[in-house]
Formats: sequence, structure tokens, C-alpha cells
Amino acid sequence: MAIDSVFQSWRPGTRKQYSSAWTRWHMWCNLRMCNSIKPLESDIISYLLYLKQLKKSYSVISCHKSVILETVKILNPNIVLNFNILNRFMKGLNREIPPKPRYVFTWDVGKVLNVIAKWMPLQSLSLKLVTFKLVSLVALCTAARAQSLKALNINHLCIKEDVAIFDCGDQLKTTKPGQNFSYKIMFIRGTGVMSSFDIEVLLEMYTVFEKRLSIVCFFKNYKEVSSSTLARWLKNVLLLAGIDIVKYKAHSYRGASSSAASRAGCKMSEILKTANWSSAKNFKVFYLRDVQNDHIESNYQNCVLNSR
Repeated sequence: MAIDSVFQSWRPGTRKQYSSAWTRWHMWCNLRMCNSIKPLESDIISYLLYLKQLKKSYSVISCHKSVILETVKILNPNIVLNFNILNRFMKGLNREIPPKPRYVFTWDVGKVLNVIAKWMPLQSLSLKLVTFKLVSLVALCTAARAQSLKALNINHLCIKEDVAIFDCGDQLKTTKPGQNFSYKIMFIRGTGVMSSFDIEVLLEMYTVFEKRLSIVCFFKNYKEVSSSTLARWLKNVLLLAGIDIVKYKAHSYRGASSSAASRAGCKMSEILKTANWSSAKNFKVFYLRDVQNDHIESNYQNCVLNSR
């Protein structure tokens, strides 16, 4: 069917999300005897109102609208829809149930670093702890998603003096076909606590395993792992650090690390480059957060007067 070809044009994660949304829309149309492939504007708005009555968030409703419009336009290039009405409807919906960021605050990166710094020496650790340490360190140093961590391929690894460079190609969620993106991870050499964060040593321990592409493997059978497994490991490290995993999920590493970099004075251009964001607006709206229960006074006046 043509609809199957349309879905194949999207990435696996997007395809799964869009397929579920389209199935729901198609079932709704069947119950009301309307054409899901050639809908009227009133049909689409009625469906979106139906989702609103189900207490769905603005982002979910917006996703369903995008799936319907994009799919319908591909299957029916000559269809005429009044987008002005749909856009004004969504604008009103945005004011009525405005989208809210998932996290109001973030967690303290120092708590995770304090825990994994104690996992030394590496030679005495179980493969499970070595795996947890590598995954959490890479997530913090790159602000990468779990899906991006899975894409870090040893065959696409280049080590130059004090840095490891992973060429991810166009496998990541935000990269377009034909565009390449690479993650750069600096090595930390020396003595003291910082030496326990040397990713070079961790990578060397992992490259001894053959017939494996990802930089991390399942510590029970050395097989490659899924994004969901990597996400679970990241949550396990949060739990060991005393962070509430009911509130904070694996994706929170992205905001926690980038917010920590911002507070430490890292340039905005460097933050955007590392996290692969196209604009500072996305970072500030969805990721930049203060640490929860951080009672340190840091208002504008104090920052200025203490800058001497």
C-alpha cells in the first residue's frame, strides 16, 4: 500500500510514533464514516477536539495533526485544505492548553560524578559497573540521547592524540540524509579524581571484544544493546546517585549536562555544537534548568559585585 511507503520514509522511532497516531485517526474515521485519506478540515478539527477531550497534551495533539496532514498531502497531492483554519485552531489550542516542559528543574551532575568516581580501579570492577561508568560518562560529556549512544560505532572511531571522534553519519534523530555528525570526547590524563573520568581507558577495555560494533555491550553475553536498554542503564546510575528516577528519565542527562556546562561558563556556540542543536532557543526553552533544591544565592547583583 502507498501508506506503507510513506511510513518507510521516516526513521524507525518516528515511524513507530506516527504509525500509532495514523492508526488511531483511521479507526476514528471508520467509526464516523469519513474518509481518513481525503478528510475535510472539519473532520480533522473534530478529531483534534476528540483528543483534547481525552486530556491529551498540546504536543500529542500537534503530533497527530502533523501525521494526518503530512500523510494526506503525500497520498493526495491535489487535495485542497484550508490551512488557515487549522493553524488558527492550533493557535487557540496552544493558548488553552499551552505545552509545558517536562522538567522544571534538573538534577545535580556532581551527584553522578561523585558516585562513578568511586568506581576505581577499573581492573577490579565488574563488567557491569565498567559499562555503567562508560555509558554515563559519555552521556554527560556529549549530551547524547540513548539512541545516539547506540550509534557510536567502533568501526567509525578515530583516535587522535587526546580525543576520540565518532562519525555517526546520518543515523541520529536530528541529522538529515547526506549530513554527517560526529561526537568528540576528550581524554583526561593525570592523577587524582579527574583521572577516574578518563574515557580512553574505558574504551580500551571495551575494544578487546570482537564481533561487536557499538562501544558498549550487554555485560552478560557481550551482544549489542538497544536504545531502551541503554536508557535503563542510565536510569540505574541515577538511582545509585540518589536521584529520583520516577521524575527524571534517561533523557534528562541531556538537559542536566548542558545546563551544568552553561552554569560553568561554557560558550553557547560550544553547547549547541556538542548537543547538535540548531538554535539557542530550543536549548533555553526545553533544556536549560536550575538544579533542584539549589539554595545558593546567585542573583544578578551578587554576580556583578563578586566579579572582582
